[in-house]
Amino acid sequence: MYQLDTAFAELEQVAASEHELRALLDDREFVIERLAAQLFGDLRGAGLELGPRQVYSWKTPPALGGKIAVANAGVTDLEVHFSITGQLHRQIAELPEGTPIESIRFEEQ
Repeated sequence: MYQLDTAFAELEQVAASEHELRALLDDREFVIERLAAQLFGDLRGAGLELGPRQVYSWKTPPALGGKIAVANAGVTDLEVHFSITGQLHRQIAELPEGTPIESIRFEEQ
């Protein structure tokens, strides 16, 4: 079982089996730290409720200097989120850290 972090384009194995994943989901510390439970609670508390096929997404992605904060979050369509974050990370993947980014182009998928 893998966890995809679209903010930083990181894919990490978190469990070797469904049984192991279920055990991790029973671990309060894992849920709070790895699944950002507090942040999700704060987002809901700020009135950001998810509808069908929606996810929380960053207004300014952390990969472009955006803060991981409620004020920088919004609700977006699942497919739009993955399309935009995927295109963004493909465009900046080979840039050295700290490279100024002047523009990004998004294609309709």
